[in-house]
Amino acid sequence: MNILHVNTRISGGGAAVAAVRLHQGLKLAGHTSRFMVGTGSASLPEISSVPDDWRTPWLHRIIPFSGLNYLEYLGSYKIAQTDFFKQADILNLHNLHRDYFSYPALAGLTKITPAVWTLHDMWAFTGHCAYSFDCQRWVTGCGRCPHLTGYPEARRDATKWEWRLKKSVYARSDITIVTASRWLEEMAGRSMLAAYFPIKRIPHGINTTVYRAMDKTLCRTVLGLPKNKKVLMFAAVDTEEFRKGGDLLLSALKTLPDSLKADLILLIMGAGQEARFKDIDMKIVSLGYVDNDVFKVIGYNAADVFLFPSRADIWSLVVQEAMSCGIPSVAFDVGGVPDLVRHRTTGLLVPPEDTASFKDAIVELLEDRRLYQTVSSGCEKTAADEYTIELQASRYLSLYQEILMGASAG
Repeated sequence: MNILHVNTRISGGGAAVAAVRLHQGLKLAGHTSRFMVGTGSASLPEISSVPDDWRTPWLHRIIPFSGLNYLEYLGSYKIAQTDFFKQADILNLHNLHRDYFSYPALAGLTKITPAVWTLHDMWAFTGHCAYSFDCQRWVTGCGRCPHLTGYPEARRDATKWEWRLKKSVYARSDITIVTASRWLEEMAGRSMLAAYFPIKRIPHGINTTVYRAMDKTLCRTVLGLPKNKKVLMFAAVDTEEFRKGGDLLLSALKTLPDSLKADLILLIMGAGQEARFKDIDMKIVSLGYVDNDVFKVIGYNAADVFLFPSRADIWSLVVQEAMSCGIPSVAFDVGGVPDLVRHRTTGLLVPPEDTASFKDAIVELLEDRRLYQTVSSGCEKTAADEYTIELQASRYLSLYQEILMGASAG
């Protein structure tokens, strides 16, 4: 089978990482898997760029002011003319937002070649945003957006019209929706998508031969960390992003007992200013942004507890990576996080934005050795039983076959 993935890029950000892991799993299963991207390494043989739309520069000046995002990227309509598209049996769409793809092109493309759309956030069914937080307007049609400056930012409130345009496009498209988490499956089922498309759930996979438990002492030696301290780890592509909850983590860490802080190190992996944590009376070590799997595995294995203070998330690749290394997490009970952080099985869950409970959970995991061993073992077992890339690829291939058989019968 020949699968063509469409995504913003192949590196940087959770959607890219998840898409590339699926791509690798499909290749290991013996299938042809290729990418069409908006930006990035289009010089590689398995990667092509979305066709250029250089003839319409005036649209890039006018349309963004309307508040209707991405309609100016007319190169999307040329995708059907490319060899990658013509050779594909099925499309696997990923993130279609972020300045490279005009979503009205979906109707024409998916009438030629059926598509699976793997959702990495809520954007597909909202009037502009990737995460709606407490807003439920996307259920009934958006408008009067309370989060207009949230990602992806809109210059004016055209959210009602963008919601309606998406709905019109979907009515003419042939797509099967896939979500990684139960939470996003439920949200998609409440959205406009449910009126037009089947909705399936396939968890993201991870290479458990790479992301695995390693000798903690050795990993700390590599990173120059002391062996006799407890290490807390926080990771995000951008640790300063509001959604990632760095401010909530700061509040929780500040209230840890002073006697415990003296025995702790905060290990940070990701871009952003770790200076925000300078007043917590705890040693801080920053690894910066890391995109090398081996170095990431060393970082996770050097830690005792992974901290995930996110305000909103449909999944968490970093929690999944830590889990596969046997490192339990403390996290807020939001979005798709409970699929991974199962209370007292793979970590500890606390109520959203409850920093006092977050702090208490950190203390409990560090001080209760029996609980720690239980959840650490639960992490490795859950990753091996439920989240291998082989299992993910098998589930996608079964779905692709089902779609193609339905298309041929039709």
